[in-house]
Amino acid sequence: MENLPKEGRSQEIGRLAARALGIKLPKSWIETPLAGDTDFGIDYTIQLKSNENYVKYTFYLQLKGTTVPSYSADKTSISYDFNVSTLNNYHQQEPLVMVAVVDLSENEEDLPNCPIYYFWLEEEWFSTNQHKLKTQSTITIRIPVNNILHTSLDVYEYYSNRILEKFAVAELKKKIQIPNKTSVESIELFTNAITEKPLLLKSIEKQSEAPWIDNPTGEVATELKLCSDFLSNNRVKDARQILDQLQVKINSFTAHELAEFYYQKGNLLSYEYSPDEAEAQFKMAYEKNKKDRYQLAYLQSRFKLDSMPSNDELENLVNTLDDQSFSKCFIKAKSLALLKRSKEGLELLKVKHPNEITAQMAICTIGELYKELDEIIKKNIELELIGERKKYDFNALAARRYFHKASNQMGIHGEVLPFTGHPKYNIEEMKLSYVFIQKAWDSARKLGYPSDVSMLMDISCLIYGYFNNFSELCSHIEEILIERPNHTEIIKHYIRILFNSRDYKKTTELLGKLDNLDADECGIKILSYYHLGKSKQCLELIGEYESILLVSPRENTPAIFCVGIEIAEATFQKALVVRYENIVRKLNNGEAFFAIQKFVSACNMDKSRSKEFAQDLYETYVKLDKPFVIAEQLLPYLDPHNSATAHQIIELAEHILNIRELSKNKYLDLAQAFFTTERWKEAEKLAEKNIAKGVAVSKWKLVQAAALQNQGKVGIAYKTIENVIKSEDIGREEQEFFISLSLSLGLIDNVVDFLEENLANSTNAQSIILIVRRLIAIYINRPEYGEKLKAAILKYGALIDQANCEQEGDYLHLCILYAPFDSPEQFKEYQARCNNYFETFPNSTAFRRASIDIEGDGEALLASLRQLTGVTPELEEVWESNKQKLRNRELPIPFSMRGYFLQNTRDVYTTWILSKCSKDEELEFRIVHAPQIEKDNFIKLIDISDIILFEETSLLILNELNILDEFLRILPKFSIITSVFKNLNLTTHESISINSQISGNILKAIQNNIEKLQLIDDEEKDFKYDCDLNDESVLLLTDDLYLTWLVKQQNPNVSSGNIFNVLEFLYEKNILSEDEFHEHIVNFFNVGIIDISIRFDFLGELINYHLGKSDVENYEDTGFKCIFDKILIQGSNFRDKQKLFLEMFSWVDISDLSADALISLIRKLLEDHPIFDPQKIVNTWFVYCGLKREILKDADTSVSKIHEDLWLKYKEVVEILNGTKYSGEILLRDVIKVIESLDENISEIALNNLKASFSRDTKEYKYLETII
Repeated sequence: MENLPKEGRSQEIGRLAARALGIKLPKSWIETPLAGDTDFGIDYTIQLKSNENYVKYTFYLQLKGTTVPSYSADKTSISYDFNVSTLNNYHQQEPLVMVAVVDLSENEEDLPNCPIYYFWLEEEWFSTNQHKLKTQSTITIRIPVNNILHTSLDVYEYYSNRILEKFAVAELKKKIQIPNKTSVESIELFTNAITEKPLLLKSIEKQSEAPWIDNPTGEVATELKLCSDFLSNNRVKDARQILDQLQVKINSFTAHELAEFYYQKGNLLSYEYSPDEAEAQFKMAYEKNKKDRYQLAYLQSRFKLDSMPSNDELENLVNTLDDQSFSKCFIKAKSLALLKRSKEGLELLKVKHPNEITAQMAICTIGELYKELDEIIKKNIELELIGERKKYDFNALAARRYFHKASNQMGIHGEVLPFTGHPKYNIEEMKLSYVFIQKAWDSARKLGYPSDVSMLMDISCLIYGYFNNFSELCSHIEEILIERPNHTEIIKHYIRILFNSRDYKKTTELLGKLDNLDADECGIKILSYYHLGKSKQCLELIGEYESILLVSPRENTPAIFCVGIEIAEATFQKALVVRYENIVRKLNNGEAFFAIQKFVSACNMDKSRSKEFAQDLYETYVKLDKPFVIAEQLLPYLDPHNSATAHQIIELAEHILNIRELSKNKYLDLAQAFFTTERWKEAEKLAEKNIAKGVAVSKWKLVQAAALQNQGKVGIAYKTIENVIKSEDIGREEQEFFISLSLSLGLIDNVVDFLEENLANSTNAQSIILIVRRLIAIYINRPEYGEKLKAAILKYGALIDQANCEQEGDYLHLCILYAPFDSPEQFKEYQARCNNYFETFPNSTAFRRASIDIEGDGEALLASLRQLTGVTPELEEVWESNKQKLRNRELPIPFSMRGYFLQNTRDVYTTWILSKCSKDEELEFRIVHAPQIEKDNFIKLIDISDIILFEETSLLILNELNILDEFLRILPKFSIITSVFKNLNLTTHESISINSQISGNILKAIQNNIEKLQLIDDEEKDFKYDCDLNDESVLLLTDDLYLTWLVKQQNPNVSSGNIFNVLEFLYEKNILSEDEFHEHIVNFFNVGIIDISIRFDFLGELINYHLGKSDVENYEDTGFKCIFDKILIQGSNFRDKQKLFLEMFSWVDISDLSADALISLIRKLLEDHPIFDPQKIVNTWFVYCGLKREILKDADTSVSKIHEDLWLKYKEVVEILNGTKYSGEILLRDVIKVIESLDENISEIALNNLKASFSRDTKEYKYLETII
């Protein structure tokens, strides 16, 4: 054997196959042979040309030759075995691979006649043979014999379509790219979706211009999806209809469709509250398909309130469920919570799914982790949760938590709670619970009232009941029952609401849907029939349910048997009466229920005696040691307007409130009882509570405002009712209160529209008269209502009873003042009514006339006027006597009361005007000034006083200085005597008042700060400030000395302050600048006040301000002139004036005063006393000022600077006064003389002060050393 290369048979076959291919290659193919092992690689790269000879596409070709071809029996295909690894390699290539098999078996020598069969290895073939490609080493490819490769073969269109498909897939890949997923992951997800839901392709086939996919009709999956949508929209009946229709063709379902069918059926049963049947359906769904959807539904269905998985089952769930899936992790955490491992479950969720807030809240609720639950709610309360379901869960759980917090966990362990709530509930937390439960129900509606909506019912009844808003809750329940009419859990709660709302007919209808009734439901059914008047059925039901009622007796069980007694007696069933009486006696509070039944029967027999029967029941209530059941029954039958029964209402209500809240109407009765008994503060607190609850707010705002008004807090009352009046649901009662209060406060512009609207709508004659008269009072004060005023007066005259002295006199008086007549006929009618009035009412005080003797003298005229006004000579003598006594200071009448004692002062405003322009001797018109207290004390009293009471003189003076509004604005509160305020209002709005501008300005300032105003009642007081104020700390603001005397007789502990205290306060609070402060003081001294009371330290500040300036040489050139002159004349003799002069320098910085200014003051002091030596006055002044100043010696010089300055000022004054220079020794001789005249102890102090003025090396000091 020669050692040379040798061609094998397989190689030869391959070579021959290649030659055969070369013969039959189409013209449009450009082949490029590839090097490599032809058994495993690609043999050729083929480029395809288009008809236009453009080279566009490329594919691979793998060539195989065979001499032993394997044809199918029918000769339709040829088979060839390929290595799987080779084919897998082909699958990874980007261009498509064609395999070609050459049959060399018959024409090996005639290659042009050897057939070549081709086959495209497309993705579909690889997909079909996926399993074989993974499990086999070789695979047979069957090539149809029709696939003949020849020179005219055209694959261009085929391959062109494939490339277009590739581009389309690339575009699809871009469109289905899922965020945070790779392209491969996105395509895989999309592919799986189509595999799982082939309906998707059918839906895509359906052409639609809408931007969504429509499910193809008639398909099972479409119907199941429609069922799901119906359930999500609370269309439970429609969902059931679909499932019933699908049931018929259930045998044709795929396994997946069947699982979904059971799943939807389970959902439907959950919506209808059939939890056990639902669990069975979910279990079947899971058995048909193990997907998470069905597993989770089944597992969730096993967690029922009355049937939880066993501990072993829970342990199994904990051990088998994974943590990555949130739904599974949640079930795992829930299982841990039920196994008393709540913190472990909570921590699991926090670590694995930290953003699942509502799931964490659920675990905290189940496991009673209240601290952690509160933290979660607080942290996320403002968070806008994504998804309605999460909002529903969060709000439902938060509502439950806040309710339990508000009720201090009452009811959480089975305690029965009343719908109206308990007085110990925390209102603010209940309000939060209310907000959350409303949000939860809103989300529930949007979700179609999910199957677990029943979890809202228990607390919803308690929360909505507390806020008296069952109507809102019932609207949700009605929507649910329309679609789920037999939902037992909803019905059980709803019948209790309906029964409490007295809808007995509907209650009985819904009770008929319940198969088994508990004791409460039996009682509700019996009493509903009783209230419907169906006595026979009622009695039958008592017999039917007797054993249930007695096994578990309730609070109302005795009442039910009392009803039985009543019906049995009426139907002559004596044995039954005796039987039920014996039952009642053995029950708790049996005797009390007998008494109630007797009371009800008696009232039904004779309603006219119901008040009498109510008192009999009250006596029984006391006799039986006040049982709660009688208190609750009796309360509605008592009259809150009657004083005696009002006290009983309060007593009974307090008893009931120890156990439960009252209903809205009973609370209003209690408020009226408080009003009747004048317990205003209790009424106010009651209103505050109900306003906080948000129940009938406008009504309770009215109660609050009325209670405040009766406590004198009219300002707060006005602000309270003002806010209510703006609401749309305002009632006539609230409107009338607002009108009356506004008019009483002088706020007349606020009520014109209300009065005019009421006038247009009123049909009651007396109401119309009242409204018209009120409008007249308003029109009088507003020029723009001139025409309306005239029309209103005429209408008033047409409406009133002419036989009524007051009304007719009022009308005639208005006609005189405003001449409303439009025609002579109207004037003639007026004259006739006048004549008739004076004949009918000759002694009227409302409207009178007198005959004037026009031919008589002046005295005759005065006599006529006296007759008209009722003034007698005796009264004139009293007036004159009072005037003289006031001038002589013998009659200390307060300024505000002078109108009662003097002829010319009809009110305080007239007296005020007279005080500013009266002569010096007319002291009857002057204010004697009240004292000024220490500044710090006054400021403290502003802060701590319970009452800051303004008297008229303070109001007048502050208004005169134009600072009343500013002062009121910074006060925390202020008070005025009721009669003072009424007079202020009346004077302002009296059309003929000459003082309306003064009172109007004061009233305006008060109105600007109305919320701070409190009126103090002085009704039935001769002296309006004679109120008992000792129980409260009072700061009286007055400038009237006489008034302080009278007030302190009744209230010795009252503190008072005058205008100077007010100005100091405003200056201290930076309301007034320094210049404004002193300007107001100067202006005050120009008002007609006598005996001005001013502290000397305060006076010293005035001297420093006015005279301490470098350019002041004469006090008369400053504002201090009126101050000093006014104070000086208050001294009755020179000694008094000199004492005042000396005292006022005690707090003055004398070094800042010029000598000339001091001399000008001294000259004024001596102006009316020329006999006194100015030198001696100055000497005395120097010694006195020295005594008033503390010695503060300099460490180096041993000189007291303040005394040194005083000496230098004294020396300067003396030298200017006498026009000559003096040595220190000469001046000291005069000073020593003054000191020697003093008391020995004072003299020693004065000498020490004097020595402190000089240093030891001065002549003056050495001189003093020689004489002392």
